[in-house]
Amino acid sequence: MDYRETGLKALEVVGGKDNVKNLTHCATRLRFEVKDRSKVDLEKLNSVPGVLKALESAGQFQFVIGPSVNECYQAVADEIGIAGGAVDDNHPEDMAPSGKKDDKGNLVQKALGLISGIFIPVLPALIASGMIKALLTILTRMSLVNTESGVYTIITFVADSVFYFLPVLLAATSAKVFGMSQGLAMMLGAMLLHPTFSNAVSAGTSLDIFGLSVRMTSYSATVIPIILIVWVASYVEKFGTRFLPDVVKYVFRPLLVMIVMIPLSFCVLGPIGAIMGDGLAALLTWLQNTIPWLLPTFIGTIAPLMVLFGLNNCTIPLIYAQMSAVGYETVAGPGMLAHNIAEGAASLALALKSKDTTIRQEALTTSFTALFGGITEPAIYGFTLRFKNVLPCVMIGGAAGGLFAGLSGLVRYATAAPSIVTLPTYMGEDPSNIWKAVATLAIAFVVTFVLVFFVKTEDTNKVIKNDAVTNELK
Repeated sequence: MDYRETGLKALEVVGGKDNVKNLTHCATRLRFEVKDRSKVDLEKLNSVPGVLKALESAGQFQFVIGPSVNECYQAVADEIGIAGGAVDDNHPEDMAPSGKKDDKGNLVQKALGLISGIFIPVLPALIASGMIKALLTILTRMSLVNTESGVYTIITFVADSVFYFLPVLLAATSAKVFGMSQGLAMMLGAMLLHPTFSNAVSAGTSLDIFGLSVRMTSYSATVIPIILIVWVASYVEKFGTRFLPDVVKYVFRPLLVMIVMIPLSFCVLGPIGAIMGDGLAALLTWLQNTIPWLLPTFIGTIAPLMVLFGLNNCTIPLIYAQMSAVGYETVAGPGMLAHNIAEGAASLALALKSKDTTIRQEALTTSFTALFGGITEPAIYGFTLRFKNVLPCVMIGGAAGGLFAGLSGLVRYATAAPSIVTLPTYMGEDPSNIWKAVATLAIAFVVTFVLVFFVKTEDTNKVIKNDAVTNELK
């Protein structure tokens, strides 16, 4: 399959390069934000070769491709003539307050679009950090690296650097979403982490700005404060763009932003964001202590539907709010591990029971991708939603694994797509946690595999079109 051609064909279907406002991709989806929806050929969205499913979600046209999505993205980026993914029309002078030139769509779509735009570009760095930590844990457990060595020290601070400077990374992505100058936004993130302020927080020193008390709190690894700060700063910058004379705008607009945002950030928005983050972390901790089975079971059960409608990204802010507070997360890691393994087990069972050679080959591929890569969309669109009775089997298997994960107290210490390969992300302070993860994996796999293998699944002897699934759901 020529995935570069797939990307170019997708570009053609959404109206060509002149109709693209923003281009991004995640682990499996090529995502277009378009200027004029009427130019998109809706009838041909699902006819692009190499695309498992095309859909409109969160204000974007998304093409589900699989692990080869980067080839498609690069082909489109080369054709459009961009390097970072954003088409060069995001200037403060012509952006609406939301950062988009058109604010069409319901509140849910807007919220999903904001979350995706802010967090998805940062995910590769977060995953790299998680996998580095997991590898380091393995090396130390095997006594291959001494915790007192320079290698250990360097690898540790390299992995931790992503979380320490997370506000700066999120400032850059938030600036693109809200239509603000990235340099200014990153400065707002960096000032929260400056050693002078951090040392004052550690020492318990009180600070004030023109008599306004500063809440002395650490913003390292926080999520909500910087997003609030950049959102408000984008309005201040647009105000300067509108009312400052052109002759001084270039010099005094950044000054205006900083004069307004320094006291607002340290005295109002930062503290509000920190309190919100602490509240979310406290709520999640309460759920874990009082109803530990709830979140993993819920996520393990409905994960296929969350992925289908792009709702899985909603968990990202919660994950990092909890991780920054307690050093681990229970929001998605335990439940998604059960789901991802269930998807792989379902595809493997279909591969073994089907008499169709094409189905067997495709199912084996999607099974491997889900089990070892944690990428489930090929399995979901290719088989879970394609054959009757498979979706309930996957949901039951995910629920069984998620229930055990919750009852056993499984947590995740680092972020990466849950899979067999990324099991080390469940290694941490509790030595038994990794075995809880293995048991969760085994339960989800066995339950789903047995159900799919023995439950009647129609049409496993012939290839059917993927379109039937989504139409049926609608």
